[in-house]
Amino acid sequence: MRRRYSFRLMVRLLGAVIWGTLRLTGKLLRTRLGLLMLLGAGLWLGVRSITGTALRVATFNIRDFGAQTDRVRLSALLRDTEADILALQELRDPQVLTQVAQDLSEKTSRHYQVAVSDCGGRRGLHLGFLYDADAVRLDALREFPELRTDQGGSCSQGDRAGLLGVFSARSGLRRVQTHLLTVHFPAGGDIPQIKKRQQLWDRAVQILGALRASGAERVMLLGDVNSTDYLEDRASERTAIARRLDAAKLSLLTEDLRCSAYWQPRAGGQLVPSVLDHVVASPELSVRSEPSPHGLCAQLGCEPTAQAPADFAAVSDHCPIVLTVR
Repeated sequence: MRRRYSFRLMVRLLGAVIWGTLRLTGKLLRTRLGLLMLLGAGLWLGVRSITGTALRVATFNIRDFGAQTDRVRLSALLRDTEADILALQELRDPQVLTQVAQDLSEKTSRHYQVAVSDCGGRRGLHLGFLYDADAVRLDALREFPELRTDQGGSCSQGDRAGLLGVFSARSGLRRVQTHLLTVHFPAGGDIPQIKKRQQLWDRAVQILGALRASGAERVMLLGDVNSTDYLEDRASERTAIARRLDAAKLSLLTEDLRCSAYWQPRAGGQLVPSVLDHVVASPELSVRSEPSPHGLCAQLGCEPTAQAPADFAAVSDHCPIVLTVR
């Protein structure tokens, strides 16, 4: 009897609290203050829905990634980015990436999953995304063989593909999508190689333009574009990139990046910094933290060095480039 009486009492008390709250809310809404509060809440939810949630993204070329890559060091580098989404290039053995995702998930509070391209071009170098499934949802995945949109590109005989991932994250009362296109352009500092990369820039910008024309507002390009002439601009590679993006009304977020990789001009000589990796975004995306290099680039402060860090041989000559957008 006591238990039944206590339960009834609790139900009555709860009903009284709910009824009192509803009456107080009704009275409040009949006042100017209540209407202003209601309007403010609606505006806050609306702004949240428009601007989207903050996403921490990264791009990283894991040189010739496969069984020979030091997985322990790689996991540490990836964990240090604290990224929700990582765009990855030069995946020689994509199956190993699944093991890396499992390692990261076990060592962090995140739930990492993998999406990898089928196409790898003539060198068999795949593209992929490593993403936290608790932070974002992968809504769609699409490949562009040789970065062509006419379905005429070769998956295994020509240039590398582009991989588009459409990710969404909850913002307010709805989900907001972000379209990420990761690319990997061919290397080389000769004029024909630079011109080839300019052609691939045209194709990539065309893809981003088509996405925006179809209604996608939040679009990004991330990857290793191998802009070997970017710092010196002797062959006007940096100038050509800037003009192309300006014409397309896209922003080069890595415009002022000091370095994203290291290379050795002469055997046995110094390692010197270069800027090969870039991030491009549509104007609808705002930057909350500027792109910054991690890994050996941060360790060396983008300065030349006579002593190669261990990660240069064990993981990659590139560095993770990390930023936060909203």
